[in-house]
Amino acid sequence: MESTLRGDLIPEDLEVIETFGRLATGEMPRLERHVGRMCLTARKLGFDFSAPKAREMAAEITGNVDLRCRFSLTRNGLKLTTAPVGEMARSWKVAIAAETLDEKSPWRGMKTSERQIYDKARASLLAGVDEVIFLNSRGHVAEGTITNVFVEDDAGILLTPAVSAGALPGILRAELLAEGKAKVARLRAEDLHQGRLFCGNSLRGLIPAGF
Repeated sequence: MESTLRGDLIPEDLEVIETFGRLATGEMPRLERHVGRMCLTARKLGFDFSAPKAREMAAEITGNVDLRCRFSLTRNGLKLTTAPVGEMARSWKVAIAAETLDEKSPWRGMKTSERQIYDKARASLLAGVDEVIFLNSRGHVAEGTITNVFVEDDAGILLTPAVSAGALPGILRAELLAEGKAKVARLRAEDLHQGRLFCGNSLRGLIPAGF
């Protein structure tokens, strides 16, 4: 499969990553969306990926506790690892990231191991801060290190940055957009104080957040 990125831009050890939850009941919410996104990313990178194989691997997961499941796709194939889900926080304290995000980077919009800016920000989190929110080169809100960002408007609709602003096309985000519970909007840092703020991803769901 031919990559849409120059080969010299793709690290040899690059991983395409999808993290999803498996409930103690065996249900795997949004699994198909995760498989679909991995398929799109693999196509962009020129990696071989079999959606049926991924579904088969997921179906073989066992256990009677909630699990955090992680697909990792490399040039050498697909792996699946699982671990018990830890206690989920009821709310998060957030801050604005010190660095800005380059929304035009070819890595924006793909969930891969090419995420040094996010890892650096998480390693530098101040005590008591759970997440930092990146602004892009234009000063618009992009995303968190591991979450999409949402602000509730007066009508109860969740406003979330566009992919073109630097946001990952998150799985929970896609579901909320499809259900009409969210819509894309241009947000600045001050807008994060204008309504109820949430950070969210497929594993954790929507997490109430504040500064």
